[in-house]
Amino acid sequence: MPKLSSLFANKAEQIYVFDKLQKKTFPTHIRNVASGRYFYDFPEGLPPDEEGELPDQIVEKFFAEIEGEYPKKINKIIATYHMAHPDKVYSMPAFSLEDKMEITGLITLQILRTKEFRAGLVELHEKFTKSLLDRFIQEDESEFDPDSYELKIKNEFYSVLQAQQLANPEFLDSMTQTLMNHIWVVFVNLTDLPIYTSDTPIVKHANKDDKFISYGGYASEGIEIHYPLNSKFVLTLMDRRYFKDMEALENCFLPLDNVENIKYLNGLQISHAYRQVFCAEDKFDMAFDYCKQYPDACEEAKNRVSVHAFGRKY
Repeated sequence: MPKLSSLFANKAEQIYVFDKLQKKTFPTHIRNVASGRYFYDFPEGLPPDEEGELPDQIVEKFFAEIEGEYPKKINKIIATYHMAHPDKVYSMPAFSLEDKMEITGLITLQILRTKEFRAGLVELHEKFTKSLLDRFIQEDESEFDPDSYELKIKNEFYSVLQAQQLANPEFLDSMTQTLMNHIWVVFVNLTDLPIYTSDTPIVKHANKDDKFISYGGYASEGIEIHYPLNSKFVLTLMDRRYFKDMEALENCFLPLDNVENIKYLNGLQISHAYRQVFCAEDKFDMAFDYCKQYPDACEEAKNRVSVHAFGRKY
């Protein structure tokens, strides 16, 4: 999202990029940090709406209208911190309930519009559909081997799947309510290491692990969600059940003066990025070190989701 990336840019409207697949860095203008060309293109032949606009034009227009709200809301949080009295800044609210409600809606849409979300959504549909077909083959007592075929959705229909989620009011309401229910805090980076963001800026970390149950969802017990606002501020949402002790600090600014905390946050950005990590400065030594230590996190993702169905894992 280019207008959000502007919060990480320098005065020349440049931002620094770390490509985790190619292991290289380069500067670029913020207008280049956007959805890829033709990202919202739909299959040919779909009818226009009543105003004559095609589906891809409608989606682009929709996001163009809401993009301008991101910097306004984020700048308001940052301004609140800078205008506060130093003795009171860490005991006052970082945002109002009204701001929180509006930011929640923007976060939900940001989650759904990334390449990483699209890739995971496509993989989920492919694996779930294959599990149903395999079950049908098994019940039909066919000699056809389920392992002898793959099921792939055509590339031109990726945007359709994503648009269905974006246009699903029940899904959007459920997601926004989930995010609203979490404990919200704004961490303030007091170190010299800048905070990274990425092409998948909203990242999660599961604090609970189970062999048979996933705790990696936005509503999961123990989940923490991090959203970098700029090089110095991170909006963090935490599951209320697991982080109950944090309720006393809810909605507040919290200082981070240990560089290891910033490395942890940056590591989440690197590992969750679809491909590119962004920084306001050309400071990617940590990114190169991270990829050496965790090489699998810096390769093209092969399995984003797992489907357990009919006694088999897909």
